[in-house]
Amino acid sequence: MLVLPFAWALPFWLSWAGVLVFVFLRYDLLATLVASYTARVVLGAMPLLRSGHPGFELQGAIAVVTCALPLLLALRHLLSGEEYVYRWDDVPPHVRRIAERERQRVELETARNIQSSILPELPASLCGFELAYTYRPATEVGGDFYDALPLADGRLAVAVGDVAGHGVSSGLVMSMARAALAVQVAHDPRVEAVFATLNRLVHQSARKRLLATLCYAVVDPVRRTLELASAGHLSPYRVTGAGRVEALEAGAYPLGVRAEIEVRARRASLEPGDLLVLFSDGVIEARPGGSDDLYGFERFERSLARQAGRSAAAARDALLADLLAHTGDAPGEDDLTLLVLRLP
Repeated sequence: MLVLPFAWALPFWLSWAGVLVFVFLRYDLLATLVASYTARVVLGAMPLLRSGHPGFELQGAIAVVTCALPLLLALRHLLSGEEYVYRWDDVPPHVRRIAERERQRVELETARNIQSSILPELPASLCGFELAYTYRPATEVGGDFYDALPLADGRLAVAVGDVAGHGVSSGLVMSMARAALAVQVAHDPRVEAVFATLNRLVHQSARKRLLATLCYAVVDPVRRTLELASAGHLSPYRVTGAGRVEALEAGAYPLGVRAEIEVRARRASLEPGDLLVLFSDGVIEARPGGSDDLYGFERFERSLARQAGRSAAAARDALLADLLAHTGDAPGEDDLTLLVLRLP
């Protein structure tokens, strides 16, 4: 091992540290490691080269030459300015698959964050109505949407919709539909106008065979009246204080099937304490893992009847608990939306 005089040691090692920093900043970490390793080999071989013994000198020369050859090749490459460009085809297939899955995950997570910012967080009370809801997408990006919009005259417009399928394409159409719903309701909340606008949007914007359903209702808390229509969506339920469950049917074909849509609004009278329940098909089609036993309308209606007289939040929680008791921990195969409204 080479031993330097004490007066030389500090300046030497400080200078060598500066050289390594320069190599790292000028090139990269690999060049720095090669330089550091080469210096150690050369300094370790110096005593052998200066020993005066032929055998030791030969060993030192072999060590220096063995290190010098790859070093010279590395210097030649670094000083040439040549750059090796990796192409996508040069990446091993398994690495490409991992990279593609990560890219998709990031894109879906980004889309879900955008969607979450678009879907509203509804308050517990609007226009005097108690309000409770839940939304659970089946994938990172769902096709269900919902909203509750107070009108200038004191009425409340509520809606639940579902774009066919789930994923990025459905999520994009859902976002457009929800935005168009809010704009149209602010401009003209009439049932016929809302369905005409959203049908035109889906028909013109979505690709073929991508349809959407919608249930839309306007509730008047003063007159206690309800005006609603549905385009291919499941009919909402009214639950009276006495526990009677009534399906409010007012159907038409889904949005986007034709350029024009014809809907007939249904009008109904309500009583204080009535519950109005809007939902998507993710509720009815929920099932345990590995089973074909759907939750179904009968179970849902029996559970609705037990919610008479409860608050909107309590009714929502009980409905979800009953659904969970049927499905267990099985992940949802479809988006699930549930919106409960209680009249004052």
